[in-house]
Amino acid sequence: MTGLIGTAGTALTLVAAGALLVLGWSGARGRDTARLVHTAARALLLGGTVAMGTLVAALVRDDFSIRYVAENHARATPFPFDVATAWAALEGSIVLWLLVLVACTWLVARNVRADDRLGLGAVAVLGAVGLFFAGLVLTAANPFTQVAPIPVDGPGPNPLLQNNPLMAVHPPLLYLGYVGMSVPFAFG
Repeated sequence: MTGLIGTAGTALTLVAAGALLVLGWSGARGRDTARLVHTAARALLLGGTVAMGTLVAALVRDDFSIRYVAENHARATPFPFDVATAWAALEGSIVLWLLVLVACTWLVARNVRADDRLGLGAVAVLGAVGLFFAGLVLTAANPFTQVAPIPVDGPGPNPLLQNNPLMAVHPPLLYLGYVGMSVPFAFG
């Protein structure tokens, strides 16, 4: 069930990103789409939050039926680091990337007015970027696939990630900078 919820959140993100692409493009061409853009941006944020929240919940609950948890988590992992395990491997890092991207997109979209053609064009570009990353999470880098048989325990995260508490906050802060640069890119 956990995998289904995470996949559904990612699918909502994919649909909302596609809607932002189309609505932003139409708005940049002069149509009044600002209200629909705001709604799609809220759906985008909800989907990304559900996807990341589901992954973190699976890690905290030791849900080894999820492939990502089975491959990157152990029951002995202490609390702050089992949350940080969410971005300890490729698939989880891309989900974190997607979460930061949808948050940045939502911040841009909520400030767009009906007559802001540049802002609506930027929302379209951010929607295209979000469409790519949500598609990536749903296909090649899906952390929500099921495992059978379900293992009792996993290998745990990389020991270097449990060395210092700052290692837990390093990737999210790094991604704020990396993904945050998509906003000036979209306006450019």
